[in-house]
Amino acid sequence: MKYRKIGTLLIILLVTLSTYAQQFNIFTIETRPVGLESKEANGFVSLSDIDRLSEHSDSLALPDLSNINNDGYEKFSYITLDSTYRTRFLSRTNTSETDKLFIYSYSEDVLVSIPVSDLKVVAWLDAYTMPRECPCPEYYYQIGLEIENKFLTGYENHFVNTLVFVGEKNPFVRNQVKPVVWQKIDSTEFPSNLVNTEVNFNFGNNDYKYQLGMTYKFENQHYQFFIQKLIKKDWQFGLRLLVVDRKTKEKIDERLFHSGESSSFAPLDNQWVGYLFKNKPMVIFGFKWISFGCPSITLLGSNEKEIVINCDNRH
Repeated sequence: MKYRKIGTLLIILLVTLSTYAQQFNIFTIETRPVGLESKEANGFVSLSDIDRLSEHSDSLALPDLSNINNDGYEKFSYITLDSTYRTRFLSRTNTSETDKLFIYSYSEDVLVSIPVSDLKVVAWLDAYTMPRECPCPEYYYQIGLEIENKFLTGYENHFVNTLVFVGEKNPFVRNQVKPVVWQKIDSTEFPSNLVNTEVNFNFGNNDYKYQLGMTYKFENQHYQFFIQKLIKKDWQFGLRLLVVDRKTKEKIDERLFHSGESSSFAPLDNQWVGYLFKNKPMVIFGFKWISFGCPSITLLGSNEKEIVINCDNRH
């Protein structure tokens, strides 16, 4: 699949897969017009990042469009997948008609569920391809679920704090994720004795030297959170996160975030922390803006990995 950049609004989709696959797959959502000429917009969740594409005629997700005449170019932009093609795509993404779509805003504490059987499966031509260039192969399309606008009321602007899960049961812990309010502290208060992860960042000419920048702290009922900026020639290239148990003072987690050509650091009022998923550790996220690639949610704990958002970020 070729990837190109598309501006997206942040709704996140978690899809239940087989026991041998990643437990959660997370996606963003875009808004798209209702039809080709409408001013109204519906939600659209692309599942293309987990679609097992195949060019075999018996497994194609899109119908044959080669017979559309020159006057029908606009029909290449938006395609509703019915019957065999709907079944194929849902099967390829391990999505069931009996699943539900759970749409949850953690900032507004709004939860809506919709049966998958009530949702359209649609294909939108990506933003970097003109209809006159088609017929086009499948990987020129974003394919996924269309959500009617009537289901998307009561949410924050642009759905930037909204998550969506496809499965049998609601996975969300409601009203337990809160915004982080950092307090600036002296660098001597940073628990540097707990640091294990080496920076090991080469600035050219074998120059690994850097300076410690401003330090911040946040506490909730369970943990103390410390962050410290890593600076090179007035440029913040890194951010170290340490999470400490409030009672035992033992280290719970340590992360090292980097910026670069494909990412930059988000403001320090952009982070959220708390319990978000049932039977999962506490999470923290919102440290970086990603331009090439996709952001992630950090599960706290030494053995827990980050949940990467499949954002269909094509370039």
